[in-house]
Amino acid sequence: APIEVYLCKAQLVPYIYTGITGFQYEAFRLDQVSNQLVEDDTDRGLAIPFILGVKYNIAPKLVLGLEAGVRYTFTDNLDGSNNEDFENVSFGNINNNDWYVFSGVTLTYAFGRKPCYCNF
Repeated sequence: APIEVYLCKAQLVPYIYTGITGFQYEAFRLDQVSNQLVEDDTDRGLAIPFILGVKYNIAPKLVLGLEAGVRYTFTDNLDGSNNEDFENVSFGNINNNDWYVFSGVTLTYAFGRKPCYCNF
């Protein structure tokens, strides 16, 4: 069978996205006896992501992606600061919910037919 070779024009595509996402985290509490932070429970929450990214086709079927963003959560306890054990200890901003940052690099290989970004 003949081998098909695709010649694609290099494309750099910026993107932005948002939505709703779920996450899971380990909650901590202050142990009164040892005065140490100990794992309390696993908790779940929702967040709204605000993401900026860019994709670039480095070969006919390979796409390199870079993205970074922040996620606003609907909890104020990712850092353990919203805990009754910390009444005498003040840290974090108790007046708003927590945020977290996420970044990533992806390498995608397109199987099957020609990727849609190829211009012939």
